Amino acid sequence: PKITDRATIPGHIRTSRLTREGGKSALFAVSGVYDQSSSTVVRSFAMDGSGRISEKTTLDLGGYVQDIQATTEALLVARYDWNWSNNESTVTIVDISDPDGVMVEGAELKTAGRVNKKTDMNLYKGILRIASSAGWSGTDENHLETWNVADIKNPIAVDHETFGKGEQLYATLFLGNKAFFVTYFRTDPFHAFEITDEGDATEKAEFIISGWNDWFKPVFDDARLIGIGTNDESGSKMAVSLYDITDLENPEPFISRAEVESHNSWSEASWDDRAFSVLQGAVSVAAEDGTVETGMVLLPFQGYDQEYKGYIAGVQIFTFSESTLTRRGLMLHGTSVRRSFLADDDVTANLSEAALSLFDHTDPASPAELGRVELAPNYADFLVYGDYGARFKWDRDYWWWGDVQTMPDNELQVVPLSEDPDSAEKIASVKISAGASVMKVKDLAVTMETKYDYENYDEDKGYKRTTTMEVVDMSDPTSPEKVGTLVSDELESGYYGGGYWEDCWDCGGYYSYGNSAQAVGEALVFPNYVQQKKLLGIEHYCNTYPSNYGYGCEDVAYPEEGGGGDGKDTGAEEEKEPCKWYSGGIRCSYLEGEQELCTGSIRECGHDEAGQYSCVEVDPESIETETHCGQNERYRYWSSYELQVVDLSTPSAPVLTESIAMPETEEAAGVLAVGNALYVSYRVPAQVKGDPRPYVKYYFKTIDFTEPSNPVVSAGVNVPGILVAAEGGSVYTKDLVWGDDIVETAVNRLEVKDGKAVLKARKRFEDREVRSLHLDSKGKAFVTHRLAWHNAYDGGYDWNDIKDTLTILDLGGDQLTEAGEIEVDNWATLQDVKKDRALFSVPGGLLVINVENAGSPYAQSYYPMNGWPDAVVVEGDDIIVPAGRYGIYKFDINHMNLPLKLEL
Repeated sequence: PKITDRATIPGHIRTSRLTREGGKSALFAVSGVYDQSSSTVVRSFAMDGSGRISEKTTLDLGGYVQDIQATTEALLVARYDWNWSNNESTVTIVDISDPDGVMVEGAELKTAGRVNKKTDMNLYKGILRIASSAGWSGTDENHLETWNVADIKNPIAVDHETFGKGEQLYATLFLGNKAFFVTYFRTDPFHAFEITDEGDATEKAEFIISGWNDWFKPVFDDARLIGIGTNDESGSKMAVSLYDITDLENPEPFISRAEVESHNSWSEASWDDRAFSVLQGAVSVAAEDGTVETGMVLLPFQGYDQEYKGYIAGVQIFTFSESTLTRRGLMLHGTSVRRSFLADDDVTANLSEAALSLFDHTDPASPAELGRVELAPNYADFLVYGDYGARFKWDRDYWWWGDVQTMPDNELQVVPLSEDPDSAEKIASVKISAGASVMKVKDLAVTMETKYDYENYDEDKGYKRTTTMEVVDMSDPTSPEKVGTLVSDELESGYYGGGYWEDCWDCGGYYSYGNSAQAVGEALVFPNYVQQKKLLGIEHYCNTYPSNYGYGCEDVAYPEEGGGGDGKDTGAEEEKEPCKWYSGGIRCSYLEGEQELCTGSIRECGHDEAGQYSCVEVDPESIETETHCGQNERYRYWSSYELQVVDLSTPSAPVLTESIAMPETEEAAGVLAVGNALYVSYRVPAQVKGDPRPYVKYYFKTIDFTEPSNPVVSAGVNVPGILVAAEGGSVYTKDLVWGDDIVETAVNRLEVKDGKAVLKARKRFEDREVRSLHLDSKGKAFVTHRLAWHNAYDGGYDWNDIKDTLTILDLGGDQLTEAGEIEVDNWATLQDVKKDRALFSVPGGLLVINVENAGSPYAQSYYPMNGWPDAVVVEGDDIIVPAGRYGIYKFDINHMNLPLKLEL
């Protein structure tokens, strides 16, 4: 196949329809641009026999496109505006019957309620029938309206009926002169209507049942309905229902219902009727009463399953006759199935974003998997060993295959760094247990998996667990070898998350895998938190608030309805009247025998005529206040570290050594691994004479793991703040600085000698919050920081206007001298600094800042990516980013694609 021509369609395509007549072809497409000036545009294109495309007609209908019903004769396009309080939709009929692609736009129709989906609209024998919902505001009734549209430019209203008062509209179906609707609040009324050829509508019956249906599909020559929806009688379970619709006045049309196996489940089929399939003549199997069932329903779902002890994703098979409905077998898929359909007479195809699986359903009670093909391998990490990379293919997604025994293995795949890490053929591989994560420790790859016994619970230790660790020798990456195994019921690997955001991994987010372990020399160290608690005494407190506590003022921004002559906003905004309110509060408390401490303030806030907002502190005695007092026990809660250590100095015999329990009084603050040393930051409470406020002192200890079997713990060293970097004899801390009028962060450089730290340099970031600090190999520190939240709050800043800043510090000399600075996007995360490039994850991609000249850093390149990567690997001139099911990105660190700013 080859592309013969191409047409560009702005916006997001919502639907398209291809028509052919007399050798002519026309394509009609509806697209939407979603912003405050939203617009729905219909375009038509004619295509000749050679495949050439020419645009014929463009119709700008305006509004936010809700859904479209398409036939070969017409498009029914429903829109609404951004003012959700206007509980109506606008529907336009577009005539697309001309084989040359020329469209005719009909008149706009306003519906009494909100049109939610395509099946709410129907065109039958010149009568337009529309069901609309009560929505979230306005009327609390649902509506059935009909119009005679023989002349689409001059529709004539025929009938308007209401139903399902106080309930939401779900499944809708127009079927010749019949119509069926489901509304739901706590019960599920099934409404049956008759609609004459002239458009007169009459409700014939209403049947009450639990749960709801989202979709209806007619079967058996329109004598039966298959309903796809949810049964909420016990939990929430995807279900299939069977109805008899031969007699509209039948008070009990319900025949049968069957649910999926999962105890709690959900599905894309709830909002997209393309996700499931209802097939007739697909099978021939006996129901429990002997009735032959020839129909089959393929219903994708995912949810938690008690039998599998985990989340499952797959397709449930149901079979049906005119009088029976039976749940059959389950086709496990592993990731959320978006489409399930027949690939052949006896073969079902299940398609997710990740894979296509094929099952033989000859026996629908026991479908047999024939095979599957991966569409998007999930690469969760990329480890470098010499001239080779090992991509970690991780098949445990957010929805996994229930119990790990049913899951496929993960795999470590070795590829040459000289080739594309995403598409290169693997030259060697190692199978890894389905539930395991992996870490690089020098020339080793260490896999870890923890399994829990949910039938065995201990009040002190929780559920019984077993952790299996396997050591893979990667000294020769072309021939990796499993050399050692450790099994322990004490160790916990602690991996988290995985896969992509379900049903939306193409939206840009994905989970990543990882664990809390730290690679320190030839050891793996697992910092575990031990919860601590101490009763400090009886606390007496009083809380004081302004009597007229407020949250703001109502803005009068729009004229009354009809002010513009047509009930629409004229766009003329009225001036806001100045207003004021009080906020905040003061809490005073003390422990028996100790000094009272008061915190907080009361503020007078308001906005002026221009809408500018500001707050000022006021004397509580100058306004009316309320005070409420009481007493309670005051506790202090904190965590201390317990470090579990795995000695890997002999890879063939990994050993879990004796844990290192840090003193209970040392509150855990952070760990930092550098070479053979682990730096452990902690804090302890402190008191300042005459000051009732709580203080802490920060310390760090160094644990030397040169001999993993015999770690050496140093004495604590008092430092200002939390340790964030260490190099040679210097350590760097991030210090929160408090004053009467300031809260800011400082970065400190200290030299450690003979168990003491000497402050050598200090850089204050006034009114700023330091987020990260990275050191490079050239004597520079790279600090990211942003405006502290309380300064932003006090200053009335718009958070969208607050940017992060990268400041480059020169570490030479006795000062932390500022060498250069550049503003970066908010939500930016500094991943690493390598080869004079600062690499930032930013929304939508990777931003590369060139810092070769520290005095003039500049944005060098931007690489769009999906997701928010945890791992960014720099090897040579390549930036390598494993991005889950998006694959592995590879970028040139020297490439420039952003323009330089020129100062005139």
